[in-house]
Amino acid sequence: MREYYYRCMNCINDPIVLSMADTLYSMAEKNNNVRMQAVALCTKVDYYFKTHHANKKDSLVNWVNQVKKFAKKTNQPQYYYFVWAERLASYYLSQGEYNTALFEIQKMLKEAEAENFKEGIADCYSCLSNIYSTKQMDEKELEYLQKEIELCEANDIDRYNIAINYSKSARILARMQRMSKAKEQLMKAEKLVKSPYHSFYYKLAYAYYYIQKK
Repeated sequence: MREYYYRCMNCINDPIVLSMADTLYSMAEKNNNVRMQAVALCTKVDYYFKTHHANKKDSLVNWVNQVKKFAKKTNQPQYYYFVWAERLASYYLSQGEYNTALFEIQKMLKEAEAENFKEGIADCYSCLSNIYSTKQMDEKELEYLQKEIELCEANDIDRYNIAINYSKSARILARMQRMSKAKEQLMKAEKLVKSPYHSFYYKLAYAYYYIQKK
């Protein structure tokens, strides 16, 4: 099933992935693999999120709700909050619908806090930092980047892209001329690099730090 999922991802911009996702879901259902069933449903969300489908918004909202319903029924909160934050709210943000994105995240944060689901709360902080980044509100962006970092550190949450948070924080701090704190964030980012993209982003942040130091 994992191999078939990778084939789905290779076709994520092609409408054929919708029927492939149905096949993946059926395979997972026969094997009583609820995690892979959720992944199959998320694949449909990804298709509508990443393509310019004619009914993109309605289809995206529909499949986000389908994933949330299934994730709630099968006790898989990681998928519930992922599609809500990283797909639906991110879609509204990409369309410049900042207030709608903020409304969704505030609802999500309230629910995640009520359930004490730390990863969901971290997803909310991530989206909030993105919203304030788009609005060029450095102090607010930095606040939520740091909240996500602190939450993950305090609860041993493994966030694949946490190095990006440190690099982003360093750039903002350098822009504010808080150089010692910026350097500290860069050193943490370096230790957490997990991909060439992380490395590139970290080095870019380091270059920006030196530019700000003149």
